[in-house]
Amino acid sequence: MPECSQFSRHLVCSNGSECLYLHLDPALKQAPCPHYERGFCPLGPYCAARHVKKKTICQYYLAGFCPNGRDCRAGGHPAWKEKDDLKKPEVKRPLSEEEQEAERERLVERLERQREEQERRFEERGQRGDGGGRGRGGRGRGFRGRRGGY
Repeated sequence: MPECSQFSRHLVCSNGSECLYLHLDPALKQAPCPHYERGFCPLGPYCAARHVKKKTICQYYLAGFCPNGRDCRAGGHPAWKEKDDLKKPEVKRPLSEEEQEAERERLVERLERQREEQERRFEERGQRGDGGGRGRGGRGRGFRGRRGGY
């Protein structure tokens, strides 16, 4: 199923729960944290990357040794590698007042452009003289007139 373009742009969809397209959380589009993927992220909830909980970790492995090794069915065994190949995790930081104001201005400008585009399209439809509906006068099929018969 395709993603809802209106929700992806504005985080709001006019169709709400009746929309036929996916409403994906923007946080899901973030890259997963490589530290958390390997078993532990030192920043915890303050990490700027996404933490994806895949499955439970084997209790024997956490204690120090799992007798089943790779064939273990009790949970996952994180793949520990050298720390040198990972960059240092970044801390989530809230937007400053200036950044928040700049984001608001960008959103307002985008909404104004969209509103102008909608008004322009509406005016173009009105100038064609078709009434914007189906058939003449916008009445569509099945209109029976005053007496109700054909």
